[in-house]
Amino acid sequence: MSDTAVFESRAAKLNKDIEDQVEKLVAASPLKLPAADAEVSKFYVKKIEGTYNVERAKKDTDNAIDLLYIAY
Repeated sequence: MSDTAVFESRAAKLNKDIEDQVEKLVAASPLKLPAADAEVSKFYVKKIEGTYNVERAKKDTDNAIDLLYIAY
């Protein structure tokens, strides 16, 4: 048996964390939208902040969907 190191990028980890949280939300009955301070919201904000200059938020239209999600 060999020891093999597996590395996971920050983006891959955040995507996995988001997917895990979404699965939990979808499995709940009745279905409820997450609160602004929910774990899935925090992960998604981290994901966007990691690749996006948040100072441009008021002028940016290219990332409107992501920005609307944060605003929710």
